[in-house]
Amino acid sequence: TTNPVSKVSLYIKKNGDPDDARVQIRNDNGGVPDKAKLAEGTLKGKKVTTSFGWIDVSFGSNPNLTAGTVYWLVIDAPKTSAGNYWIWGASSNAAYLAGEGKYSPDANAKNPSWSAADLDFNFKLYLGGVITTIDNLEIGGEAHANTIQNSTITGTAYCQTGIGNNKPCNTSQPDPPAQDLPVSQANIDQWRQDAAAGGTISGDFNPQDDTVTLGSKKITGNLILDENGQTLIVTGTIWVQGNIDIKNNAVIKLDPSFGDSSAVIVADGWIHLDNNGTFEGSGQTGSYILLLSTSNCLGSPDGGNCTHHDAAIDVHNNVTSTVIYASEGLLHLHNNVALKEAVAQKMQLQQSATITYDSGLASAQFSSGPGGSWQIKRGSYKFTISP
Repeated sequence: TTNPVSKVSLYIKKNGDPDDARVQIRNDNGGVPDKAKLAEGTLKGKKVTTSFGWIDVSFGSNPNLTAGTVYWLVIDAPKTSAGNYWIWGASSNAAYLAGEGKYSPDANAKNPSWSAADLDFNFKLYLGGVITTIDNLEIGGEAHANTIQNSTITGTAYCQTGIGNNKPCNTSQPDPPAQDLPVSQANIDQWRQDAAAGGTISGDFNPQDDTVTLGSKKITGNLILDENGQTLIVTGTIWVQGNIDIKNNAVIKLDPSFGDSSAVIVADGWIHLDNNGTFEGSGQTGSYILLLSTSNCLGSPDGGNCTHHDAAIDVHNNVTSTVIYASEGLLHLHNNVALKEAVAQKMQLQQSATITYDSGLASAQFSSGPGGSWQIKRGSYKFTISP
């Protein structure tokens, strides 16, 4: 169908430390990619590991792609160096009969040469807009969303639909394009592998000591810190297959050996943080703890599989100084919470909750994760939008 293109997913891995690459949609020009680009995004090396995984790349603009029209998907990478390159997953040349793969040593030459790859490169293309909504917020600057309702905006309200706001929509700008999430599924899978490599704790981990140290571990049950004033010193990546429940003045901090690097605690279930929980880095600037839940609880009752606010992550009562990530679920913040950064599918703030973006997941270094800033030889793939 004819629709705006929102993002593409590439099945890709890396070798070494290649530079970021440009991902483009181009028109067809006599059987090869046209030099002009319709849309462009960035394939970020930090989100790619040495194992194949699906990596999302969003575009800075979302032009319409027309049914029945031939386009090219191009990965335009800087010149590769020895040992540093991208590897684009592919299938046999008969896998996608409407497509054709080609490669070029320099896609930006005056007259670039393109050779048949005899492969069908693996990708997913997403069409259709994303309806973004701002509801019942006070915004001290500009607001950008498809729909803004019941809100007070100091600056300009850029929207297509407005209900109950202090000012009408300014419709002069298109809806904001989708943004890449700073952590990929490949990153999460790598962190799980890193944790499991350190051994397995069967069942719940619920220590009773005042101070306990925990290195890279896979916990098959829940991680519970509920003794008053407990301190957990983290020395590696932790993967919790159950839930995380931290409360009663617990302190979770990184071992000084992390330096300016950070650590990750991954939960397959929900995360609940309550009653003055404190998170500390190693003591150096730029070091912090990332708490990540893959739960898809989005605010509706789910038979006890979500927090008591039906969320993937619930943070309240003076919890401070950590980074929260719930890309598939709801993040519920209330009662004087102060976080360094938060990413979620949905976010609900109440009762003096504050998020101060001073960490930057896009530039963070995780000592036991894929890390680093990470090129295929320039490659492209022709595809047709089916009517």
